[in-house]
Amino acid sequence: MDYEVINITPKLKSEIKQKGKTHWFYIVDDRDGQFTCYNRYLYDAFELGKEVKVRIAQGKRSVIVDVIGFEADYPPNKSKPPLNKAEAEFFSLMESEGWELTKKGWPDFACFKDGKLVLIEVKPKRSHRLKYWQHQIMFELVKHGIRCYRWSPDGGFEPVLENIKFPIDLRTR
Repeated sequence: MDYEVINITPKLKSEIKQKGKTHWFYIVDDRDGQFTCYNRYLYDAFELGKEVKVRIAQGKRSVIVDVIGFEADYPPNKSKPPLNKAEAEFFSLMESEGWELTKKGWPDFACFKDGKLVLIEVKPKRSHRLKYWQHQIMFELVKHGIRCYRWSPDGGFEPVLENIKFPIDLRTR
């Protein structure tokens, strides 16, 4: 998948639409370029109508992947205490100390080869975004130097964050 970084001055063309778990909206830029965005949390970045730098994927449509310099404000997603009594006690202790806890969001696969570790979250389609805890867990893993990717049949390997080398090479040399 080829990505291009461009500056646009967006104009919202639609409200956020939803079909099943997929959300999207359309924008046009000041040069009448049309774009689709599947991340409903980026809607706020376009609502202001100011120039923004976006990363787009070119395919049948121009799809906005993210806005550079904009951090999506995900809604709070508080975890429930576990049912296991010992785990629930640990959960309460850590939460009272200010920790945010979850057992959700871990990638589908841990891949080991030649002393390397790569974590992969598999999605059925490229347009399926990471869920809240998947995003949080993978972001923290990447910050600690662990290579994390999402993979889909129509999108292949995609790094969770831009600073990871792409494309991934899982072959033995």
